[in-house]
Parts: sequence; structure tokens; C-alpha cells
Amino acid sequence: MRIEVDSEPSGARVSGSRGFLGTTPLQVTLPMSSESEELRFEKPGFKSTTYEVRPERAGMIFVELKPVRR
Repeated sequence: MRIEVDSEPSGARVSGSRGFLGTTPLQVTLPMSSESEELRFEKPGFKSTTYEVRPERAGMIFVELKPVRR
């Protein structure tokens, strides 16, 4: 299944169980499955965020990254 993945701000690195997938915004193709896939979003200056997606249900993922407070 093809999934649109985006973040605010854009330019976050996205990785999953198969390794690095790309930088937002991007399209990811995941095998149809009832098992969830955990995606990790990382961008310098922002807290890393994980998002659990079930490929059977998702069509669009949007994650808002929180800035790191100093």
C-alpha cells in the first residue's frame, strides 16, 4: 500500500523496520499487513517522534515535530 508521509516542519528523516525511507514529504510503499509498522521521524532541533501505522488503514500520515527546548 502506498502511503503519503509528511511532517511539520518538512525535511524530517523517516526510517522504519527496513531502514531509512526518505525525507518528508515522501511516498512510502508498505506491504499490505494487519501488523503495524513503526516509523521514526528525526530532524535536528526537534524531538524524535515515532508513529505506529497499520498499512491496511493508512493513506496519509502527518506528524508535527516538537522543538527541543533548551
